[in-house]
Parts: sequence; C-alpha cells; structure tokens
Amino acid sequence: MRKKNSQNPSRRTFLHILLGLPFGMSAVKKVYGHKREKRKLLLNVFSVAGYQFYDDDTVEHRLKAGELLTLKADPDNPYDEFAVEILTANGIKLGYVPKSDNKAISRLLRQGANVEARIEKVDLEAVSWQRMKVGLSLIL
Repeated sequence: MRKKNSQNPSRRTFLHILLGLPFGMSAVKKVYGHKREKRKLLLNVFSVAGYQFYDDDTVEHRLKAGELLTLKADPDNPYDEFAVEILTANGIKLGYVPKSDNKAISRLLRQGANVEARIEKVDLEAVSWQRMKVGLSLIL
C-alpha cells in the first residue's frame, strides 16, 4: 500500500474537484494553487492575398499595427478548399491568407484551435498586395 504524500491531494480528492468544475484545468489551479499563464507562439507573418481587390480607402487608413483581426475558414471556396478569409474586427473583408500558408491554418481553425491574427505592419506607400503584414499566433 502506498504512503500518502501530504503535499499532493489524494486521487479521490482530485477527481472530486475535477468533476465539480466546468473546466478541468481549473481543478489544477485550485488543487495546486498556481495559475497557468497563456503562451503565444508566433507561427507566421504574411501579406494579405487579394488585398488589392478588397481594400477600401476608408478602411485602409484606419488600420493600425497591433489591431486584432478575424480569420474564417472558407471550405466552400470554389478556388481553394483551404481558403481562409481575413476580416477586420468589424467584419470587413481584407483578403485571404496566402495559398502557400493556408492549409495548416485552415486545419487549425476547423479543429477549433485558439489562434490570434494581428496586423503587424501597415505601409500605405507599398504596392497593394504588400501594404499589410499579418502575424498569426497560436495561443496555448
């Protein structure tokens, strides 16, 4: 028979706490008394594909580095089943994730991964397809 360690809760106590909470990780915080901090892993930085077709002068001048964007998988896209739309927080379409990068991102979105897209840089003097750089991070 195992000897109980006074620092660690019993298996029964741990399971009781775990089952009594809406999210399992909350139990770990409650039992062990530490908070797990979220980590951001930068996956990629890319230009917005098709930006020249969707840019709107009224929107373009209001976009700022650091602004949060929305990504939306578009599996019904007739040209690319892995297409991923890039939208402003207000739902204005800016373009797409480039085809060279969209397969993995589309799969992450479809599986419910916690990803974050932010404007890294806006350069109104650059050619239209290079005016905006977007950074994509995975939140753990």
